[in-house]
Amino acid sequence: MILWIALALMTAAAAALLCIPLLRRSGTAAPRADYDREVYRDQLAELDRDAARGLIGESETAAARAEIARRLIASADRPDAKTAPRLGSGSGRIVAALAIAAPAAALALYLALGAPELATRTTSGPPADMAALVAELAEKMKDRPGDLRGWLLLGRSYRSLERFDAAADALGHASALAPDDAALAAEFGEVLIFAADGRVGKEARDAFEAALRVDAKEPRARYYLGLADAQDGNPRGALERWLALEADSAPDAPWRAMLAEHIQQLQTEAGITPENRTAMIRGMVERLAERLEQQPDDADGWLRLARSYMVLGEAAKAKDALAKAERLRPDDAAVKALATELDRQTK
Repeated sequence: MILWIALALMTAAAAALLCIPLLRRSGTAAPRADYDREVYRDQLAELDRDAARGLIGESETAAARAEIARRLIASADRPDAKTAPRLGSGSGRIVAALAIAAPAAALALYLALGAPELATRTTSGPPADMAALVAELAEKMKDRPGDLRGWLLLGRSYRSLERFDAAADALGHASALAPDDAALAAEFGEVLIFAADGRVGKEARDAFEAALRVDAKEPRARYYLGLADAQDGNPRGALERWLALEADSAPDAPWRAMLAEHIQQLQTEAGITPENRTAMIRGMVERLAERLEQQPDDADGWLRLARSYMVLGEAAKAKDALAKAERLRPDDAAVKALATELDRQTK
């Protein structure tokens, strides 16, 4: 089982690199250990999502989490820990933070589909063997049209092989079987973008909009719809989406720093001045504040309003909005984290 988990982690690392061609630009390389930590944190997040959705058992989850933790610790001790791959500042980097669907338990799921004998067939996991396993799974899925786990595994496996059209077909089947899964809809939309060489087409946009109908806060969908606006010649629309996503993002959200970089890049390319940006933020904040007067029980809204006031440097208003969020959710971790950040900013 550990062999299969290790192979799945290898495919996850490959998936992280698939983001490079989307909008390649030069950028400053971060230390490799920092890059590795980001990838492994995203793998853990994806693993937790799959476990919560019942797509992987407790034993496989624990084993995969232990293996990821081991690799995370080991990454800091490598001789090349000071040199990271240069991912650039285009949409590829935001994919690495927002959207790595790391199939940390993908091959363990394959075993769950009834092919344990295949576990002894591969000892080193060369690409040819992976392709053969995926081909076998694809054949099995012809008789399992309602198998959500199988379609998820097949789609993610095709993606690791860079067969994006096939991945989109499989993840489309999975998404149709779970229409209330916002993360899955966003994952489907993302692989459609891979298949289209970085363009956000109509089908991908539809997938992201479907995701937001289920979960209006789904970050991957919100980012890519902003990217779609930018590609369609609407930089202000893109900036509004990304500023709203930034305001809604927790202080420790793994994509926050890179999202800020994309916002800055978009402002520069579109000729949007800092004053224009501030005016846009103020307009968004005013609309949100007006809505919250009518919907005072919206804790997420008050939290977003507090973050927005912090961006504007209006600490008193931020504290007032945060206090209302705290009254609604006194034990919420996100509320406590924002309160800590606000205290640090105002000292």
